[in-house]
Amino acid sequence: MKKYLLTAELLLLFIAAPLLFYLDLIPGPKSVPLLLAFVYCFLVLMLDKSFDRKMLGANRFRGFGHILKRFALTAALLTLYILIFEPENLFIIPRERPALWLAIMVFYPIWSALPQELIFRVFFFHRYHLIISNPNVLVLINALLFAYMHIIFNNWIALAGGFIIGIFWAQTYLRTKSLLTVSAEHAIYGNLVYTIGMGHYFYVPDF
Repeated sequence: MKKYLLTAELLLLFIAAPLLFYLDLIPGPKSVPLLLAFVYCFLVLMLDKSFDRKMLGANRFRGFGHILKRFALTAALLTLYILIFEPENLFIIPRERPALWLAIMVFYPIWSALPQELIFRVFFFHRYHLIISNPNVLVLINALLFAYMHIIFNNWIALAGGFIIGIFWAQTYLRTKSLLTVSAEHAIYGNLVYTIGMGHYFYVPDF
């Protein structure tokens, strides 16, 4: 019975909710459904006696070398993409809207990266390993669902990027068992995207 309930929860949270938002059946800004999902997932984890709360912190992880090398390579490739295909967008937000850029640099890690990582990595892997026992399959499904969530942005760059980066962050979380570590990795990628000029593929606040 528990496996059926977990499957229903997965379908509702990770498939139905993004689809409803994509179809404009959930009104309001994108941050509201994310916040509601974050609160739900956080409360479920806190009430689960089998959940190790150390995973919400750094969990003593120190091996950041691999994360930084992968980020440096990705940053170079994305910057090269902008230089070749969209040179007019290079550093467009910091150049034209510096106050907005600073706000994104401060608040994206807190209001976007951390909630997403709690939902898609901490909550997902803690809950659904009970119904998907193969860890490689679980990582693949996690990346596919993370990419699928990006349908709300209505472009293939967000979908493809979401899948590739979803694999990166799933691997990081399974290696570190640390919400703070994978959230920090998510944050530096997100801030990079908004800095170099790819924010329009995702979401640029209108203020």
